[in-house]
Order: sequence, then C-alpha cells, then structure tokens
Amino acid sequence: MQFSQLLVHILILVAMVFSSLANAAVRADKISNAVMIFIGEQMTRQNTLVTGRIEVSVDTIDPRLAFSDCNKPLKVESNADDWIGRVHVKVSCPGPTPWAIYVPATIKLYQDIVILSRNLSRGQPVTKDDVRLEERDVSSLRRQYYQKVDDVLGMTGKRHLSANAVLSPEMLVPPLLVKKGDIVTIHAKAGAAEITTQGTALSDGQEGDSITVLNNASQRKIQAKVIGPQAVGIGY
Repeated sequence: MQFSQLLVHILILVAMVFSSLANAAVRADKISNAVMIFIGEQMTRQNTLVTGRIEVSVDTIDPRLAFSDCNKPLKVESNADDWIGRVHVKVSCPGPTPWAIYVPATIKLYQDIVILSRNLSRGQPVTKDDVRLEERDVSSLRRQYYQKVDDVLGMTGKRHLSANAVLSPEMLVPPLLVKKGDIVTIHAKAGAAEITTQGTALSDGQEGDSITVLNNASQRKIQAKVIGPQAVGIGY
C-alpha cells in the first residue's frame, strides 16, 4: 500500500473507531485500528522527506482479551524515535477503570536501490551493465546503500562481490584518478594566482589522497593532493 493510500485508508477509519471506542466494549480490532491511525499521524509529521513505498502491519491482538468500557477517548502514545522498522505503541484507557496494552507494529520502507547484476571481481570497475535499480525493503538493511546508479559507476570492488548483492559504501572504493607513472598536471596556488606545470606520479592516488610527484621541470619530489584525473594540487 502506498504511503498516501495508507493515510487515506486510516483516516477513513477515524470516525468509525472513535465513535465506538468511547461507548462500547473495546475490542482488539478497534485497538489495532487506533494504532494504525497513530502510526500514520506520526509518519506524516516525522517522515515528510521519506520517498518510497511504505507498508504498515500491526501485530495481532489476542481476540480473547477483554478490555472494559472506556468512557474517555483512548490514549495512544509511543517513545519511538525512528518510525521505520519495529515499534511499540501503548494504548490505554484513562477512565475510572484504567487499562493499558503495548501493541507491536512493523513499518517497512521499500525503495529503489542499486543491486549488483552479476559477479564483480576485486578491483574491477563498476559499469552500467554490472548494476540495476531494484525495489527492496530497506528497513531491514544494516548498511548504507545507493539509490543512484551514477554514484557507483567507475568505483571498484574491495573484494569479490556476488550477483544480487545490495551495494554499500563498505564494498567499494573510489577509482584511481592518478596511477603511478602517469604524467600529471601540477596546480600550485600562490595567493590569487595559480601556476601549472607537468610532473610524474610516483604512486597511485584516489581523489583527496596526498601522493608523491616528481616535478619534471625541477626534478624535485613534492607532496600534492589528487584533485582530478591526472591532476594534483598544492595548497588545495
């Protein structure tokens, strides 16, 4: 059920639930509906930026449980901080004969994420043919994940990766922008001016790495920061 459809569905139930809860014996299904309404309201407030398909399921309450009449509106509350995954909601009657029950619920979030389409060897660059977008339940994932194919293109596997794996930053390393022996452009900042010259990389480097470069003009070895493909900088 889509998030917007879920909210419409549970809001329709509001009048039905609360008109009967105050004047009749409280049944288990009425408590479940109250929990659904509460969860929908909380997600509207706290997860306005979440995109994807959301499913909410409330654990079955034993229908044999008997709850006394409640002459006041039910109180529904939870101390949950994250409204994705497993939550517990407290439903209680604040009337003359008070009672309370904790109801577990599961909130699943489905998003399109980057999946490996075929095996990837260690050190092998990721291409468009290696990955695809696929809808998965991300509420159960323990690692970060990618939602854009472009974010992983050109990166390489830290180890052998199997097909259908959910790609995470822990599995990949950025591509080498400079390789040992490359002729690189050295960009040196001097105040507002910038001087460029040619050099030879003496080690590999990813973006942001500090590597040793031989200045071809002076034949001096310098430390420079990798700032782009075959490009290093001093003072960056």
